[in-house]
Amino acid sequence: MGLTFDFKFLVSAEGQEIFALDYDNEKVPFEKWLKREIGKAQKYQEEHPDNPNKFINK
Repeated sequence: MGLTFDFKFLVSAEGQEIFALDYDNEKVPFEKWLKREIGKAQKYQEEHPDNPNKFINK
């Protein structure tokens, strides 16, 4: 059984502000959320080097 994730985002009417809704529906600035998710992906790859889905951060 695989894991599923529902990512939810809020965008202002002008498109100037973007937020991710965290698990408890807390608004997190998109840049902060993205950095956190990249960090999680890097940590996972370090812990599971045999993972076939390689993460490359350019």
